[in-house]
Amino acid sequence: MRESGAAFLCGEVVAFCNVGLVVTKAHGAGAQPFPMEGRDLQIAIAAPADGRLHHKDWLELGGYSDIHANIPWLADEVVGTLEVENQPDAQAGLDAMLYLMAGHRMTELAESRSGLLTGWHRSSRVSHIADTAPAGTLLSMGICEIETVLKGRNHDFEELLRDVPGPAQIVFVPDQVLVPSARVIIEQIRRTPEERARLVASLRGFIAGEEGASRMQGWFFAAALANALGASPTTTGHDVLSRNGISRAAPPDAILLTARAETAMAVRHRETGCTFSFHGYRLHDAGPAFTQWLKANCDIVRKSASDILRDYEELLHTLRERNPRVQLLVSNITSTSGEDEVQCYAGLDSPPRSVIAKEANLALATLAQRHDVAVIDIDAIAADVGIARHSRGGLHHDGVMGGAIRDELVQVLAARRVPGFF
Repeated sequence: MRESGAAFLCGEVVAFCNVGLVVTKAHGAGAQPFPMEGRDLQIAIAAPADGRLHHKDWLELGGYSDIHANIPWLADEVVGTLEVENQPDAQAGLDAMLYLMAGHRMTELAESRSGLLTGWHRSSRVSHIADTAPAGTLLSMGICEIETVLKGRNHDFEELLRDVPGPAQIVFVPDQVLVPSARVIIEQIRRTPEERARLVASLRGFIAGEEGASRMQGWFFAAALANALGASPTTTGHDVLSRNGISRAAPPDAILLTARAETAMAVRHRETGCTFSFHGYRLHDAGPAFTQWLKANCDIVRKSASDILRDYEELLHTLRERNPRVQLLVSNITSTSGEDEVQCYAGLDSPPRSVIAKEANLALATLAQRHDVAVIDIDAIAADVGIARHSRGGLHHDGVMGGAIRDELVQVLAARRVPGFF
């Protein structure tokens, strides 16, 4: 819990606790809820109005007692009071705002309980805890430029939670191993258990045969890749919590992607035809042995603007076969870093990033003209706020630009009447 006596704004997180679930006899012998997130399940408490917080000191026991779930959750337990400034009559009847936060660890060994949603997660999510379950879910499969837009300053989704009426759920799947291009997502949806087993067998051969100092580094990368290939976030539902109990949320109502994922390095596995997309620096992190495995088993895929458009159209068709009402949102790419000085491209062996970005943006604009798809126009926002000052390389945005992108995202979700977001 934050300092007693400190001032807070409405919607600001003032405390959180790690939560453990106990299945009672009344619940029965059914499946345990939150099966993959039980060790990283948290409830955050946000101020319902501007004011000053005062809390009970004994609630912070210190040490591991504040890390593990040791105290029973009681509905009438008072953990603190908020002194509403300049509104003495408003203090009575205000309920704290509660947020459920959950992380699905990449491995159970990746434990860090130092704060909200800390640790190495293959997915993280938040939702309002209200009288009813979240009305809708936004799934984001983005990269750096989208991650901070959703997660905000403290990486706990606080700003976005405040900006939407709710109750809603927000799920984020990072690109730490597999970059979520349209082709990668299509294959995740369609991949059968047998196809995944063949891929895993090929990766297992790499793990068993690798030698040298980089062995463990490559093992971690290959195992994380196998996990990502077996997942399908766009078709996955989640357990959610309301003030009246636990229920199961359907797969996402809206999906946010980024066109920048289409510009990442892509390879196709010769034996299975599976597509992998990576960031170049991640391959360096994986070590030379994994790079050699890729060269021996995969071919590089080079995509044109028409290929990107085709993949997006196929993805949209695949998604709406399953849910005709699902909304697809895609952010475009900043087409300049603000530092471009090249005047002629004739002497270059391959087009620079700015040209590749413009081609991807063209494919995205064509997609939006042909189909019911929303574009989050990061390129225009960068021009408005000033890319040289508010973004590094057109990719890593500061709080000003991230806030402007978040504002547009919230407006688009409301305009498209995504449940929980309007």
